[in-house]
Amino acid sequence: MYFTIISFAAVVLFLLVGALPCLGGNSAMIFRSPVFIALLGIISILSLYCCWKRIRYPCFLIPHLGAVVILAGAFTGFIFGKSAQFNLPVMPAALVDKIPAPDGSRWNLGFCFSVADFHAEYYKPDYSFFIPDKTKKGGYRKSGTFSTEKVTVLDLGKWGSVPISSLKDGKTGKWTDIYTFDDGSALMRENAVPKDFEAKIRIVPKNGKEFTCLLKVNRPVSYEGWRIYLVSFGGDGNPCVQLSAKKDVGRGTVIAGIWMLMAGTFISCFKRKERF
Repeated sequence: MYFTIISFAAVVLFLLVGALPCLGGNSAMIFRSPVFIALLGIISILSLYCCWKRIRYPCFLIPHLGAVVILAGAFTGFIFGKSAQFNLPVMPAALVDKIPAPDGSRWNLGFCFSVADFHAEYYKPDYSFFIPDKTKKGGYRKSGTFSTEKVTVLDLGKWGSVPISSLKDGKTGKWTDIYTFDDGSALMRENAVPKDFEAKIRIVPKNGKEFTCLLKVNRPVSYEGWRIYLVSFGGDGNPCVQLSAKKDVGRGTVIAGIWMLMAGTFISCFKRKERF
């Protein structure tokens, strides 16, 4: 009894430590430690022992077996799973069938794909207001930053105001980089912040007809056991996207364990109170 409590407490402490920020910025590495893996193994063995002792009670058996199945699936994904990040140009013809692995080798996907198209939507830009600095010859100092979102006029205080229409070309929709005033002060456009971005990927199977899928942030594309995520983008002249590809062979097992845990918990809510 006490050994079980200590084991669970140790796992909880590991989870807390992994969730806290650290100086190196990689606190999640604690989950890969042999001690943490051994503790999960001990908890799995204890859960199986409890199931064997309470095999006559399904409402007790199902959620505990579900927890073991979840841990088994997570361990399988940890041992045999694959994960990599890489950049690809936005070129429909630039098909790849292998991706770089963390150890320098290359993993075969079993199919080809490329980034066929990309689109990004930006927030309206902010403008920083600079005024001449009398203490420095030819120098300027920043007076403030103003947002163009949900306003029609930028109020600059004692320096006056500027209509938003003066900062944006009505025909092309392009925002002015620098807007100067007669007294030498100026508004300088800040870098635009992306609101949303998406890509279309072209998938060419070994056997079958090619097709395209829409890839968005937090909405990965799944194919042949691989899950492809859209991470970031860059390059104005030659746009490219940063992708993350993962193959978790234990994902299905984890999902099955979660359903078992939920079903067992649901059944126990309607089970007459018994003494185990």
